[in-house]
Formats: sequence, structure tokens, C-alpha cells
Amino acid sequence: MNGTDHDLAAHFVITKKRGIVLYGKEIDNVFGEIPSEAYLDSIKRNIIDSENEVIENPIYTILNLCRVLAYVQNGLVLSKKEGGEWGLKNIYSNYHRLIKDVLICYASDQKMIFNDSLTVEFCKYMKNKIGL
Repeated sequence: MNGTDHDLAAHFVITKKRGIVLYGKEIDNVFGEIPSEAYLDSIKRNIIDSENEVIENPIYTILNLCRVLAYVQNGLVLSKKEGGEWGLKNIYSNYHRLIKDVLICYASDQKMIFNDSLTVEFCKYMKNKIGL
């Protein structure tokens, strides 16, 4: 691999905040502190093209937008499921049905027919709230 991996900061923060040691040293003894600016840059880069990505990967994109906004507004590092649950409590109610349906699909094999215009509208709304 050549170049820069912008996802590394996000992976390290998630490991430090949510990781479980299976073998070896404690996580805090292996990973140093990651500046919040680096984590925020990493997760924002991940959603920058969400209006296009949501058509191909709606479940991941919608839940990821929720967890990014949870970090921006409350400093929370959440799983996708937790991000969706946070979204139901904190995001404009017009999008609750969409988030609920996504959470159902995420937790099961159920397939969902997405309204492309609604999902793109959701992405734009969320990016605006996030500050992009």
C-alpha cells in the first residue's frame, strides 16, 4: 500500500473506545491517543460521497451517517446499530421510518426496497447537520 490511509484514525479510535482484548496487552498499552480532529477528519471523509454511495449501500451509509452525527453532536463513538438507535432519538422525525427500516434490515436477512430520493435527501440533511 502506498499513500495515506485516512481510515486508520477511525479504526484506532474504535479499537481504543470499543475494542476487546482477545490476547496480549491491554489496548491502552498498545495504542496511543488519537486526536479528536484526526478521528473527525477520518469519519467525515467516509461520508463525503454518501449521496452516491447510499444507492449502492443504503444500510451502511444511513447508519454510518447517524453515528457520525452522534460523534459531532455528542462526542459518542457508536456501532452502526447504536448509531441508528441514537438517530431515532435525535434526528428529525421525518426520517424515523427510514432509520427503523434500516435497523430491521441490518439485524436480519430482510431485504428493503429503498426510496432513492428519500435516502439521498436524508444524506443531504445529515451532511448539513454534520457540517459538510
